Amino acid sequence: MISKSFILTPLALAVSLASFSSFAEVAATNNVSNPDKVISLTVQGYKGYAQELPTSGSKSDAEWLDVPQSVSVVTDTEIKDRGAVKLVDALDGVAGVNNTLGEGSRDQFVIRGFDSLQDIYRDGLRDDGNLQSYRSLANLERVEVVKGPAGALYGRGSSGGIINMVTKRADGDEFTRFNIGYGSHDKMVGSVDSSAQLTDKINGRINLEVRRSDSFVDRVDMEDYFIAPTIQFNPSDDHKLNVDLEIAHQNLVPYRGVPSRNGKPVDVPRSTFFGSANDYQKSDSVRIAIDDELKLGSDVTWNNRASYNRVTLKQQGTRQKTTPVTSTVQQTLNNFGYDPRTTTTLQSELKWHVGNQEFLFGADYNQIDMNYNAPQSAGTLPDKSINNPIAANVSDLGFPKIAKIPQNHSAYTFRILSR
Repeated sequence: MISKSFILTPLALAVSLASFSSFAEVAATNNVSNPDKVISLTVQGYKGYAQELPTSGSKSDAEWLDVPQSVSVVTDTEIKDRGAVKLVDALDGVAGVNNTLGEGSRDQFVIRGFDSLQDIYRDGLRDDGNLQSYRSLANLERVEVVKGPAGALYGRGSSGGIINMVTKRADGDEFTRFNIGYGSHDKMVGSVDSSAQLTDKINGRINLEVRRSDSFVDRVDMEDYFIAPTIQFNPSDDHKLNVDLEIAHQNLVPYRGVPSRNGKPVDVPRSTFFGSANDYQKSDSVRIAIDDELKLGSDVTWNNRASYNRVTLKQQGTRQKTTPVTSTVQQTLNNFGYDPRTTTTLQSELKWHVGNQEFLFGADYNQIDMNYNAPQSAGTLPDKSINNPIAANVSDLGFPKIAKIPQNHSAYTFRILSR
């Protein structure tokens, strides 16, 4: 049995009583002429900020008090209320999570003092493919942050915790939603979220987003687009298969802040740009994922997941040297890229309920193959005045291939949860 409490303000109470009175009057009138008539009511509940269960904290449907770890959940309601469009926007203000500069080109969070660049997950699978970009929220239902070590459930990672992004699903609801936004620094966002039941056993959903914005810093801007169709197959009441495809393009100018002198940032307007006029980062990514859920009776659920992510990226960026800053700052030009970087992840988990106990068995495998492109050495640039830096075009060093770097990781999970 689930009980919920609601707080009614005087205005809300008055509106509720008036609505109920009107409904009762109509119902009484109808019952006089047709006392056997059945009146149907459809009630849609409000989805609040703390209505989702912290599933990432135990990989189960355990209630908040039964999860032995601190978990924060940013729901889609909170995402919409904030007007958030990027992952960094959604996590702004979450206790214990700080956003670092990320060289002005990617998501990079610190959880409880530990760097979590490679501790971002998607539906429980490691999201290594997009670590050098800003992640969109267009296809996310919610974001969950598990704080503290989580190696027993997720394998390798930092002691700070993990961030798990939960994908929107094609559940058969019929709707089409449009969103157009405009904000500071010419930030423009347009998105479409459309869902439909295609057949009795197949549902479809698609999310589209186009976004561009300038910045409070001169010459720093961003343009990207995002396409994400998903299909859900329901062969039976006990079997569900989700197939996701995401295609993203991102073009931005990396921003690495201002130099420091004598332990303090140099005294310049915050709009000052210390990079070069033709600094850039371009990335294209494709992600394919499969999530298969099979119920083997009322007490056993078997989940199998797989994802493949392919990213091509080029970045040309101006960096500051480690030499002391005087009236000028010494800089270098650094190029690097992936052509491509691919990530393949496989995961299998079995949940078994026995009375008040829940057993979780799992295994996952993660393989990263990266063709790393970069010049053998950085290009030296002329010294730049700290009081009046001029952003000039610089010569492109190119992107020669220097290495192919394979990485393989595997993890096994056995956990007993008592509820």
